[in-house]
Amino acid sequence: MSVSAPLPPGIRLLDKVEKEIVLLIAAGISTTGLVEALDDLTDGNVATRIRKIADKLGSPTVVRSGLVYRALCLRLVEEPTPLPRVSLPRRELKILHGVAQGRPLTRIAEDLDMEDWDLNPLALQMRKRLRAQDYAHAVYQGWRMQLLTRDSPGIPTGDTRSSSQITAAAWMKRPRPSRSVGVQPTPTTSPPAPDVPPRPGPGAT
Repeated sequence: MSVSAPLPPGIRLLDKVEKEIVLLIAAGISTTGLVEALDDLTDGNVATRIRKIADKLGSPTVVRSGLVYRALCLRLVEEPTPLPRVSLPRRELKILHGVAQGRPLTRIAEDLDMEDWDLNPLALQMRKRLRAQDYAHAVYQGWRMQLLTRDSPGIPTGDTRSSSQITAAAWMKRPRPSRSVGVQPTPTTSPPAPDVPPRPGPGAT
């Protein structure tokens, strides 16, 4: 009799429908396809179900590629059939690792010290090599080809926000100068000298 390994703290089992959702996403199925495939899903509640799955997986992101990778790492979905391994160039493998961790392409470009527009063609080429419909499907294919494992790149536990989100958060946390109530602000211009007549207003002759 086999005994399942205990789940890490904060991780919960997925129900039957949630497993189906993850595996359909892993196969590159869009939101419309999910609604068509599963009777209890509608366009309005797909996002809610995905957020619930992310919560059960203890995921810091609802990015679908990251959820697929976490579900595979945690053995919460069926192990897929292996595929022959495809060789990926180093930067394309880094992109695959990045999307597996739920990182947006803008953040992956920063990690690789690249501009977004230079990274996008590489990301598309990576998907083509893996015969993947989207990034979640690329992660699933990469797992089947052993380009992704439980140790590489490892389940993300850090910050998966985009650079724009990080910038906005830093701006909101910036120190603000304090000003006492009732204190008049310091004028930004000096008053005119006493012997200089005032400048006439608009329309004055």
